[in-house]
Amino acid sequence: MSEAWFDSARSPYFVLFAFGFLPTIGWKLGSAFIAHGIDEDSELFRFINSVASALLAGIAARFLLQPQGALAHAPPLARIGALVIGLAAFAVTRRSVFAGVLAGEAAIMVLTFAASH
Repeated sequence: MSEAWFDSARSPYFVLFAFGFLPTIGWKLGSAFIAHGIDEDSELFRFINSVASALLAGIAARFLLQPQGALAHAPPLARIGALVIGLAAFAVTRRSVFAGVLAGEAAIMVLTFAASH
C-alpha cells in the first residue's frame, strides 16, 4: 500500500473500516456464538439482562441530572417528561427497552421544540 493512497481522500474510510467496523463486528459475531448456547431463563442470562438494564438506567439518570451538549439546552421539565413517557412506553410494551428508548427520544424532541416556541 503506497503512502499516497493512505493520504488520499479515502484514508478516513479505511481508518473507519479498520478500527471501527472490523473490531465491532468481531465482538458481535463472538457474542452471538456465545449467546447461542445460553438458556434465556438461566441465571446468567438474567444477570446479564439486569446489568444491561442498570447501565441504561444510569445513563438515563445522568442525562436527566447532568445533561451535556445539546441536551443541556432542553428544559428540565422536558427531560423529566421524556423520562416519564419513555418509562410508560416501556411498561405498556411489556418491558421493551427499544420501545421505551424510542418513545423517550421522540418525547424529548417534541417537548423541547414545544418549550422553545
